[in-house]
Amino acid sequence: MDIEVEVISRETINPSSPTPHHLRTHKLSSRDQRSTFLHIPVVFFYAPSTIHATFGGGGDNGHKYDDVFHEISQRLKVSLSETLTHFYPLAGRLKNNLSVDCNDVGIDFFEARVINNCGVSDILERPSIQGLVPLAPPQPTDYNNAPVSSVQVNFFPCGGVAITVQVSHKIADAASSFSFIKAWSEIALGSPNTVVPDFTAVSSRFPPIEDFPVTSLTFSGKGPKVVTKKFVVVASKIADLKAKA
Repeated sequence: MDIEVEVISRETINPSSPTPHHLRTHKLSSRDQRSTFLHIPVVFFYAPSTIHATFGGGGDNGHKYDDVFHEISQRLKVSLSETLTHFYPLAGRLKNNLSVDCNDVGIDFFEARVINNCGVSDILERPSIQGLVPLAPPQPTDYNNAPVSSVQVNFFPCGGVAITVQVSHKIADAASSFSFIKAWSEIALGSPNTVVPDFTAVSSRFPPIEDFPVTSLTFSGKGPKVVTKKFVVVASKIADLKAKA
């Protein structure tokens, strides 16, 4: 089933506290310089039963979940702002493929409503994220002004929610992205044990190359076709793998 989504709001989320002056420049490593600017999306689906157990129900009208969705959105925004204080490069902008200017400009936060009769259960049976991901910015001619991360919260008519997080591969690999997502989750749930990352380790071992060409920031579009495949793994299989490990 195709997902039809209407973006209902867009705003910028800034770190809750200004980044200290001595942390305002995050140096890229030479490996980061070779990475593409491509944004890698990750989508988390929450069934209506999970949402209702955490936030309760709504009214009786056609928008019976609006109050719940508003509460979810507000909690996400506040906790995201607090998380960006620790993960400050994500709220900055790339500077000449040498560093990230941690200027607290912030990240894009989209709220979207699924407008066709599509539920979370439909997605889980036939996985698709089309429409649930923030529109990729047009290929920028000036990467210094392009956001390096964004979030889109999608509200389903059934009461379910899908949260999409995407971060540029230029400043985060999969492990780094999930560290950010895990910290955001912990802060949203009120956990005081958030691990603050060290952003200096990699660049100190692999210092940036001063004259690295900016043209290698993105795919050229030329070459072989890119094929996307979906792998569906049920929860019991993941539990089996954890037990074996």
